[in-house]
Amino acid sequence: MSTKEAVAKNFYRTAREVSSGPQELKHSLQKVDELLSKNGYPNPRANDSIAEGSGKRDKKRQPLLITVCIPYSGERDKNSLRREIKKNGLPLRPIFTPGKTLKFEARVL
Repeated sequence: MSTKEAVAKNFYRTAREVSSGPQELKHSLQKVDELLSKNGYPNPRANDSIAEGSGKRDKKRQPLLITVCIPYSGERDKNSLRREIKKNGLPLRPIFTPGKTLKFEARVL
């Protein structure tokens, strides 16, 4: 597998993992398609196995979780939040993103 194929595969995998429903998945896959084509990658969906995934993860998949994007503010805060989510059994999947501002903004996908 070439580097470009691996990058595309990881983008599609991430889109599948962070999408909370079928409409969000469709939107995420379209965004990945746009990103790859704008950056000179070959036809992103030419190899459907990359875009669709192997299906191996589905067998181990947890129940539907609410994905929340949170600006990254350090390992201590990240680990503390993950512990609280696990401790309280909350149906949340935090995704930590590089923040552009210090202002806290959480989005549900």
